[in-house]
Amino acid sequence: MNLTYTANTLCAAEKSAGKPFIAMIAEMESDEGVSLTTLRALVAAGRAGDLYGSMPLIFLDEMAAGNLIDDHGTEACAAAVGKALRAYFERSVANG
Repeated sequence: MNLTYTANTLCAAEKSAGKPFIAMIAEMESDEGVSLTTLRALVAAGRAGDLYGSMPLIFLDEMAAGNLIDDHGTEACAAAVGKALRAYFERSVANG
């Protein structure tokens, strides 16, 4: 599963999940774990970054993201989200 994030796809994830990005990160790091709604929004946003690149419109395919979660499991999807978010922040820091 290849997930890629941009500022725009993360904003779309915020809108989809109905919460700020920082709250999604806190949820992922909490003892209770991430909700399916948040995980699905982040998986969909990560797929949008890979599928649509720099297109001006971002379409989050939440149904396909849910299917990926069903197929791969929540732990594998959460790990993929974490890996892609680390890569996003590393790029952000490197670009200043």
